[in-house]
Amino acid sequence: MKLPEWAAREEIYNPGSDRDYFISSQGLRPTRPIGAAPALLATLVMVLFVVLARTTAFLWAVLAGELVLLCFHRGRQLRQVLGAALAAALFCAVIVAPSILLGNGRYALLLPGKTFLTVTALMLLQENLAWHELTGALRTFRIPSLVI
Repeated sequence: MKLPEWAAREEIYNPGSDRDYFISSQGLRPTRPIGAAPALLATLVMVLFVVLARTTAFLWAVLAGELVLLCFHRGRQLRQVLGAALAAALFCAVIVAPSILLGNGRYALLLPGKTFLTVTALMLLQENLAWHELTGALRTFRIPSLVI
C-alpha cells in the first residue's frame, strides 16, 4: 500500500528548550481577558470577604479557586507564591499558638488559613500584573500619587 505524499514526507521537528514549549506553541496558555482595574477590585473584594468569613466553607471555596489559578503558573512562580504564603501562615500560627494551647483552637486556626489565602491572592495579583498596570489601576480608583 502506497502512503500519500504528505504522510511519506519527512518532517524536521526541533523542540524548544522550555518544558512548556508545546503548550505555549499551541496557544493553550490562558490570557488575561480583563484589565488591571477589575482584577485589582476583585482581589480586594475577595480579600475583604476572606477577612470577614466566620466559617471555613467559604475559605475552602476560595482555596479551590486559588489552586485553580495557581495551576496556570510556572514552577518558579509557584515556589515564590506558595513560599511567601506558607511563611506568612506559619508566622501567624506561631503568634496564635498560645491561643490554641489555651483551648480556643477552632477559631485560632482560622487566622493562619485566612493569612494564607490573603497572601496567595495578593501574590497572584502581583504575578499576573506588571507594576505599571497596578499603579495605573490605583490611579483609576483616584488614589493620590503620594499614596501610590
